[in-house]
Amino acid sequence: MAENVTVSDNFNLRDFLVRCLSKWYWFIISVVLCLGVAVYYIVKTPKIYTRSATVLIKETNTRRTNELENILSAGGMTQQSSKLANEIIAMQSPDLMKEVVTKMGLDYNYYVAGRARKHVIYGASLPIKANFLEPAGPASFEVIPVSGDNFKIQMQIPDSRETQSYAGAFGDTLSTIHGPLVIDRVEGTTAPFDQTIYVTHTSIQSAAMSYNRRLDASALNAKQFSDVLQLTITDQSPRRAEDVLNMIINVYNANWIDDRNKMAISTSLFIDDRLEAIEKELGNVDTDISNYKSRYAIPDIAAASSMYMSQSQEAARKQQELDNQIYTARYIRNNMSTALDPSKLLPSPASLNNSNLVTQIGKYNDIVMQRNNIVANSSERNPIVVEMDNNLRAMHTTILASLDDLINSLQAQMSSFRKAEQTATARLSENPKQSKYILDIERQQKVKESLYLFLLQKREENELSQAFTAYNTRVITNPIGPSAPTSPKTKQIFLIALVLGLMIPVGILYLITVTDIKIRSKKDIEDLTAPFIGEIPITGKKNRKKKDSTDTEFIVKHNKRDAANEAFRVCRTNLEFVSRGTDSHVIIVTSFNPGSGKTYVSSNLAAALAIKGRKVLAIDGDLRHASLSKLVGSPKKGLADYLSGADIDVDSIIVTPEGYENLSILPVGTIPPNPSELVGSEKFASLVKGLSSKYDYVFIDCPPHNVVADTQIISEVADRTIFVVRAGLLDKTMIPELEELYQKGTLKNLSILLNATEMVSGKRGYGYRYGYGYGYHAYDYYSQKDK
Repeated sequence: MAENVTVSDNFNLRDFLVRCLSKWYWFIISVVLCLGVAVYYIVKTPKIYTRSATVLIKETNTRRTNELENILSAGGMTQQSSKLANEIIAMQSPDLMKEVVTKMGLDYNYYVAGRARKHVIYGASLPIKANFLEPAGPASFEVIPVSGDNFKIQMQIPDSRETQSYAGAFGDTLSTIHGPLVIDRVEGTTAPFDQTIYVTHTSIQSAAMSYNRRLDASALNAKQFSDVLQLTITDQSPRRAEDVLNMIINVYNANWIDDRNKMAISTSLFIDDRLEAIEKELGNVDTDISNYKSRYAIPDIAAASSMYMSQSQEAARKQQELDNQIYTARYIRNNMSTALDPSKLLPSPASLNNSNLVTQIGKYNDIVMQRNNIVANSSERNPIVVEMDNNLRAMHTTILASLDDLINSLQAQMSSFRKAEQTATARLSENPKQSKYILDIERQQKVKESLYLFLLQKREENELSQAFTAYNTRVITNPIGPSAPTSPKTKQIFLIALVLGLMIPVGILYLITVTDIKIRSKKDIEDLTAPFIGEIPITGKKNRKKKDSTDTEFIVKHNKRDAANEAFRVCRTNLEFVSRGTDSHVIIVTSFNPGSGKTYVSSNLAAALAIKGRKVLAIDGDLRHASLSKLVGSPKKGLADYLSGADIDVDSIIVTPEGYENLSILPVGTIPPNPSELVGSEKFASLVKGLSSKYDYVFIDCPPHNVVADTQIISEVADRTIFVVRAGLLDKTMIPELEELYQKGTLKNLSILLNATEMVSGKRGYGYRYGYGYGYHAYDYYSQKDK
């Protein structure tokens, strides 16, 4: 039937919570330690501040791709809104950040020592500034004040823990291992230079990359297609973070204006060239008219033949418009006849009455501007640039074909209007030939005058645009942010530390619980069919820690009502109950493990019966260890001497402990070399039989079962067995073997007593680990756990 007893591995939440409560001090220690680590982390971690600014990207016409389009178009330039995504990329451009780093000297960082860590100093609190006169790699050094303007530098040697010292004064050039270095006072500062300043230097490229990683640019309310951009940056100095954001905006605006000014200058040069050429042509025409009239004394013929003249003038006006368009188309065609330059913009044909050609050239110039911007930030080998160049070549060919078609069409129209003019002129044949000559010259003069005035107007507009260039951004919110640091997040860290402080003990206790194979309480042995006569709680810290479970005095005493006394009284009652109606006077007490407390149980259970008035004898049957004998001072004469054949009266070696008149103890005496033979002798059996008639109960404290053969031999003279199981010592895997002992009757009338259970809030709960050294065997059972 023993195989029906199983080892339960079910996890009981209530028992686990009880165990957690019993280890309340673990939680206190864990929480205190975790909070201490959190405090240390918060104190040692540099404070990080966040600053944000919002700017409006104006939807203006300043991002045009071709300024000439505005000059040549009578209706103004093409409106084109800025694309916010492009501006975000521009704001986060590495070149822009490099310019910011250079202007603000952000490749140098300055620190002073604090109580727990180094603190960044910046702005008004910075008394000095460092400057390597030649490009230098990463470097770190200390500037130590000496007296007045004198100082000492301790510089870290690369790839070494050693330092190099330099002495100097403000303004001196020091030859250091990283290159010539100058330390100067910050102009206008009132900050005292009275403590060591720690300086770190990185390359401008590295510093720019560091600030770019900490910079975030994003659209505000992107779903609503807003043109508001939010810039956010983190830094150890809140003032420096604000200055960096302001500088980013300023540099962005400066670059924007610089791009516009470059285009305005290019446009101005084109206009000046055209005006110079037209001025010469007008001068020649005026001279021709004046000379011809003077030579032939031609009067004013404007009033003559007004009707035919109006027809001729109308044809001439049409030819003038066509001539203007042909001139512009040929000028653009001549500019495009040379080799393709993908970085060069084409003049806009806005004055031509051909919307398709205007659109083609506008798109061509858009791509040129985008290509130039990308090339400025990368190179012409960029795959995007290569693709744009291919597109420009194709568009260049298409535009040339369109220009050729337009010129042919305009020339055809010009021929038609010339024929109309010739008809009108023929009707004026009666007028002198000189009149026709003058009219031709005057017509050319008017054409050139109108073009000259137009270019003058556009030059003034370009100059005004260049003089009053507006920024493409408007700051909506200046850099602001919370006064408290955003990192480390103190509340969150403390919360995590508190949770970890509570969870670590829970995790440890859970692992201990699920991996624990020791018997801890009555619940672990409730499947045993053997009678259970009680459990004894462990008492005092002394008994929790010592390896030897044998006490030198009795626990059970008269009029004492502590937990252990009450437990032994309960076991006494249960023993009397299971022995009722039987002749069970001789009781052996044994266990599986040394250190289970069998001597403690047998002596105190005997004392409990003696206090009740029963006459009880306790025999120390452990002839190897003589544990029970220690309660009466380990007399020199005893059971072993009697069984060895010494001429001794049994009554003379039986000892009555002080204060227990109904209790007698038969000690071992001299430790024999052959204990198994002595307890297996007829003399021992006769002795036990004779003593059992004199006493109500005879307890025999035996060695552990299966460790030596003594217990099995002694059990032959016993009527009942109390098997002591110590909580925290016996493995649960031994439960089936214990059940087998009961079922097979190997030990007579076996009953179970659970020893050393732990008291938790007045209730018996889990036990503890215990160790014991026994006879010629040494055992060590978790002497340092669950104390």
